[in-house]
Amino acid sequence: MSLLSTVDVVKTIAECVSTYKREFGPYEGRLSSFRSRARDLPTLVFTRGLAYSIVYIASRSSEATFRLGLEASDCSDLSKKVQEHVKNMADEESGYVLYGALLAFAMKTCGVTIKTAEDPLKELVEVSLKDPLVNARALEVAEWIKRFAEAYVTK
Repeated sequence: MSLLSTVDVVKTIAECVSTYKREFGPYEGRLSSFRSRARDLPTLVFTRGLAYSIVYIASRSSEATFRLGLEASDCSDLSKKVQEHVKNMADEESGYVLYGALLAFAMKTCGVTIKTAEDPLKELVEVSLKDPLVNARALEVAEWIKRFAEAYVTK
């Protein structure tokens, strides 16, 4: 894992949350659910670790959630992939997808590499269990997502 500077990661997260706000604006329930997830899940990452948090998010949405983030090329692409994926979902479930996809995208931006597209959820869990730096970086990412979600997405 090569670590990009915190500045690069923060800029990416800010851009993606801003894109979510712009693209999901008409769907306030989805944005509200995303904000709730962003506020709650850093605690889970801190107490249980990234691997558990990833599986928890997938259990509330789907394993495809993380594939969206890992396959996205930029924030606009991420938003489009997520919009397509959540179009028939309830707001609560959509919030987990928005959060999980952004978490995966941000971790990819940090340099976490997934070698196979066959089962990215499983591989992401394995990488996070094997490398303590991934967990430390994930907590930082989760906190930045939380702060930008609170700033951009109002109640």
